[in-house]
Amino acid sequence: MTKKGRRQAEAIADLLAPRGIERIISSPYDRCVQTVEPLAARTGARVEISDALAEGPDVDAAYQLIDSLVGHNAVLCSHGDV
Repeated sequence: MTKKGRRQAEAIADLLAPRGIERIISSPYDRCVQTVEPLAARTGARVEISDALAEGPDVDAAYQLIDSLVGHNAVLCSHGDV
């Protein structure tokens, strides 16, 4: 991750940490995991990895994951094609 990316990840953590995040779910790719690590450090939530958020054409898996999170305060990190 670039310096700019790390700054952006810290800014995301600053914004979201006070919002009572219960779960953090990320694509298995390093850039996504690194993006949510500062938020996990601030909230104490662990980063869960989900292949449903990985790059690729299986959007149905992503929708199923999102549906399963209704009623939870969760952060998801994915890619532009998901």
